[in-house]
Amino acid sequence: MKTTFKYLLVLVLAGFVFTGCVTHQCCKMQSCKTAQWEYKTLRLVSGQGDCDAQLNQAGKEGWKLLTVVPEGPNVGTSDYTFERPKH
Repeated sequence: MKTTFKYLLVLVLAGFVFTGCVTHQCCKMQSCKTAQWEYKTLRLVSGQGDCDAQLNQAGKEGWKLLTVVPEGPNVGTSDYTFERPKH
């Protein structure tokens, strides 16, 4: 049990270190400290229209998916929030 906990702790710490390194490199290359972002939300209804086409179009326009919030199991809609750097 103690050995499993130690391995898990090492993995978690390694993940934090790796994430910090990747984020640091991203900030150097993209100047994200001064970046301004814009956001877009799409409300899509399951079974109506081509949801994949709308999501793919958002990706082509440079939008990156940030969150998905389902409205409810009976309603069948979900809000997709995207972000991208302002131009």
